[in-house]
Amino acid sequence: MRCPRCDRELVDDDRFCSRCGLARSTDGKPVDPFIGITVASRYTIIERIGVGGMGTVYRGTHMRCGQSVAIKVLHERYASDAKLIKRFEKEALSYGQVSHPNLVGLHDYGQTADGMCFMVLDYCPGMSLARLIREQGHLSPALAADIVLQIAQALSAAHAQG
Repeated sequence: MRCPRCDRELVDDDRFCSRCGLARSTDGKPVDPFIGITVASRYTIIERIGVGGMGTVYRGTHMRCGQSVAIKVLHERYASDAKLIKRFEKEALSYGQVSHPNLVGLHDYGQTADGMCFMVLDYCPGMSLARLIREQGHLSPALAADIVLQIAQALSAAHAQG
């Protein structure tokens, strides 16, 4: 079984995830407390779609217009680290300053009253590169070149904006 917040493999006997501290429910299954909550009075978190070093990404819905969005939340363990909060905010501002077809756009960012840092981005359904490689075992040279080219174009656009 994997932790629903940080994706770490869980030991059957543990009551908490050793990486992020998420507690298991009484039936032993881990419960992600962010599923179902409302962020900034506008977005409802629906499901976890990814985990990274700094945060967890969820699929959410804008409550008024029903639009699907991606909501990135800074890991709780960093909530009091001013340096990482600043880095998270800088990342959000970078998304907002660069417009390119190979990059997601920023809708919103901020910090909730209880200290949760979040950013709301375009939701792009599909398969992650890691999953694609895991399932195919390798990429054809043409597909790998196409992916690298798209990444380079996005990075070029970001660098052009500073």
